[in-house]
Amino acid sequence: MSDFARIKDAVPLLDFILRESGGRVGKKFSGYVQLEACPFCGGHECFSVHDAEERYFKCFQCEARGDIFGFARLWKEELRSPIESLRYVAQAAGIEIGDAQEAATQTAKQRIWEEATRYFQGVLFAPRNSAPLAYLTSARGHSRIVLEEFGIGFTDGALARHLEKSFSHDELLSSGLALSQGGRVLDKWPPGYFVFPHKMSSRKGFAEIGDFTLKPFGEGKRPIRLQSEYREPGCLFFNQGALSGDEIVVVEGQNDLLSIVGRGEYPNVVATCGQLTEGQIELLKKSCRSICACFDRDDAGKKYFKKLEAALRPELLPPRLRQIAGGEETRLRRVEWFGEAKDIDEYLRGRPQPAEAFARLLSGARAHYRPLTECLSIFRSHAADRKLKFDSPEAAKIQGQIIFEWLGGEKSFFVESSGAQRPYLVYNHKVYPLTQENQWFRALLYDLADIVCAEARSRAIFDTLECRALLEGRQIEVSPWLHVQNDSEIFLHTARADDAVLRIAPGSVTVVPNAESCLLRPSNKMQPICFDPSVDIRSALSDFSSLFLANLATTAENRLFIAGWIFNVFMLGFSRDRAILQFTGGAASGKTTAANLASLLIYGEDWVGKSKTASDYADGMTNPLMIKDNLEARDIDRGTLNFLLAAATGTVNQKRKGGTDSENVYERLNNQVLCTAIEPFEAHELITRTWTIHFEPHHRSPAFQKTAVIERMKEQRSKILSAFFLILAGDILPTYAERRRFYLGHIRQCFPSHSKQRLDEFLAGLFVLVEGLLKYLPAARHIPADHATRALIDETFRAQEEVARETEEQTSPVLFFLTELSKEFFFCESSRNFQSEYKLRLDDSCLIGGAGSQFVFRASSSDLFGAFKYLAKKRGFTECFTSAQQLGARLSDSRETLARAGWEVDARISRGNRIYHFRKQREDEA
Repeated sequence: MSDFARIKDAVPLLDFILRESGGRVGKKFSGYVQLEACPFCGGHECFSVHDAEERYFKCFQCEARGDIFGFARLWKEELRSPIESLRYVAQAAGIEIGDAQEAATQTAKQRIWEEATRYFQGVLFAPRNSAPLAYLTSARGHSRIVLEEFGIGFTDGALARHLEKSFSHDELLSSGLALSQGGRVLDKWPPGYFVFPHKMSSRKGFAEIGDFTLKPFGEGKRPIRLQSEYREPGCLFFNQGALSGDEIVVVEGQNDLLSIVGRGEYPNVVATCGQLTEGQIELLKKSCRSICACFDRDDAGKKYFKKLEAALRPELLPPRLRQIAGGEETRLRRVEWFGEAKDIDEYLRGRPQPAEAFARLLSGARAHYRPLTECLSIFRSHAADRKLKFDSPEAAKIQGQIIFEWLGGEKSFFVESSGAQRPYLVYNHKVYPLTQENQWFRALLYDLADIVCAEARSRAIFDTLECRALLEGRQIEVSPWLHVQNDSEIFLHTARADDAVLRIAPGSVTVVPNAESCLLRPSNKMQPICFDPSVDIRSALSDFSSLFLANLATTAENRLFIAGWIFNVFMLGFSRDRAILQFTGGAASGKTTAANLASLLIYGEDWVGKSKTASDYADGMTNPLMIKDNLEARDIDRGTLNFLLAAATGTVNQKRKGGTDSENVYERLNNQVLCTAIEPFEAHELITRTWTIHFEPHHRSPAFQKTAVIERMKEQRSKILSAFFLILAGDILPTYAERRRFYLGHIRQCFPSHSKQRLDEFLAGLFVLVEGLLKYLPAARHIPADHATRALIDETFRAQEEVARETEEQTSPVLFFLTELSKEFFFCESSRNFQSEYKLRLDDSCLIGGAGSQFVFRASSSDLFGAFKYLAKKRGFTECFTSAQQLGARLSDSRETLARAGWEVDARISRGNRIYHFRKQREDEA
């Protein structure tokens, strides 16, 4: 037996510490005792002494830990080597030791390891080895400071020759770093490997190295580790000195650790460097109260976490239950991230601000406990000991507190920051409204805790959860599937099973967890969007052109407008006003097929159909696109009209909440509406908010095969949307506000009195999207996108104005009656007879230039109401106005329509009455 082992067995660790420090024993537990105060940091109830088989001490607040010799070196700063601490302990205990040959041998081994570490590091940083260093710093992204701090080196096959100058052959062979061959001492490790020395202390320098691991530079080689007989028995982790931290992060590989320490700026990390062993788990249990697992996202990483969780399982209790059950608290958390990164090193390398990203991951890591049913069973037994009935309100409240902590506490519960202040739970990537009425939340509690609503305790448990959530949950913006933040960041729910959210910002598209910045509810129609950051944009837009644009039976200009309108569903937060898109055309013109393709592009499924008004509001709050097929003018009742106007203007629909007398429900639509019809709308307020696209069969592609195109569209949907998201981040969002102002100015300058002025801001934003698409569409590559967009605006606005004029003449009752009234004047026998018949005051200019060249008259709304009523009776028209006041309001609203039809209307106040002056040139004279 060595002197170290003999002295360690002979001297009780607790007695030695008490004698040296003068401390006193505090609490006693099974297997260890606590001192009243730590000899080093002075903290209370943080210093424990384990004097059974392992014989070690540790403090949870400072870096003090080790065996009896480690305590001696920390207590007496003059003891600088293991042999000096051995002699001090032996002398203090009155034990004689020999010549300490073994200690000297161990000291020689340590000196060899320290010198080897310095040598390997010198090789790595030598100018001749620029490629390995560039791999670590450029490809891996590690800083030189971190590499130097951890003593990372590189083998060149010449270590033995270097060490022979200072050490004997026997010492080199005993160190485990050399081998003997033909009487010569050679390097045991081949050249071309990165060397990672495992330090057992957190102190600066290379003292107390306990192990080495090596990783190859290049492919085709296997990792190497120092043979087990040469390792220090207590050295189980890379960076083991970090075990002194309050919470330790455990990773698998060395690069994971270096990435967290360097880029993540978090020092308390250890790496298993291989499979997670029982010895490593035991050391973690002894050294740390809080463990945060950050294993790879593969099967091995999942297995390691399950193994660690199983080993710690008896101690994993929620804090409230721990208070009741007693014992030392142990906490296990798991770091999880979104995206395709397979390990934390790759994840942090892809973050623009890795330190903040890792801090978010760490703060969001949820604690893992024993199964909830086991936790409640433990509480049941303690409740029985306290003579507390398990179903009583007091016991149910405690159960609610335990469940709240088990589900994640403030990390998993959220409160809507505006509106109804509703609480939510996010658990296993699913959002649950926190109400007893929500069937999915009830099912979750039944699955996890075996609780059903019929039980007496359930009401108190639900109330406790709701109260804790409202008091402690994080305030967060809750939105349907889409949310815009800071007028530049778009968050949209991908409808994936992992509840992932896509964050689209100027210059970047990233996948983030739901509830990181906002809480989004997924669309119940949308199929998952699988974002591919490496998609070829031009190839994807080529598929979009062939599958979608080419199969729209309308003009090329209209196809581009439709593309911009469809993709604008991802920009809903940038404009309150939204154009209703109407596809018109005869039977078999292709309008419904176009709607089918639009639904497939956004949803991945065909949701074209009919619906009732009540369901329209519910759908419009949760889904981005509503398609109403065959919505003719005769089908639009007051409810449908109000819904379409609410969708176009973004106004709130308010109604009383069922079952209450004092609460209201507020419905704000967050969608765009597409309609198909044979005929245009008739209501003037709809016409001014609707963009009409006419479809004709001769525009249809002769090669169109609907079934094949639909299946192909489903296959390519994620690819096309991924390309658009990249265009959005790279080409549109960085200059969106500036380009929208430009196109808004262009529209108002070139078309100052067009019929859709209410949609100017929406249309300007839409054309910014079209400009971004034109840069990549195959047919527009040789034309500057801004020039092509301005030409598109000019063409589509001219076409839309022609449609508007035709529609207004047929649908505006004011224009209709004035037009018919002008016909009566121009074809009457004399103007005096007309004036007498219709009771209107004609202007003397009516007879200028011959009989009836102009129709000029003055009238109040009451005069005009009487004239229209007489005209309707004379010609058999339906009376459209019920009062002079209604006619006056409609007249004011229709002045722009009248101006486009050639009417000049001026209103003046005379003796308190509003008098209108009308002027219309005869058509054949104009």
